[in-house]
Amino acid sequence: MAEAGIEYASDGTIFLRGSVRFDTVNRFYRKIDSFESLDSNVQIDWSDVESVDSSAVALCLVWIETARKENRKITFANVPDQMMRLIRVNQVQDLFMLE
Repeated sequence: MAEAGIEYASDGTIFLRGSVRFDTVNRFYRKIDSFESLDSNVQIDWSDVESVDSSAVALCLVWIETARKENRKITFANVPDQMMRLIRVNQVQDLFMLE
């Protein structure tokens, strides 16, 4: 299992890796608590995420609100099926811009 973390690509995409779960979610939040240093369009790519739980959805909701407050557009790419199910179960799919 890969260590939970974040990588920034030269095009501004943020790549998450590892597990986004209750025991790791704080690492992701501490690394991204603001998008002020990024372009107006923020993309978070989940292609290297191995597992998620409901805390991943909560984290995304915080990021969505942060982006809104900072007048940024946030999109999520390659969201794992498990997370998509959690998004639908929690009926928050209208808040997510998915690619």
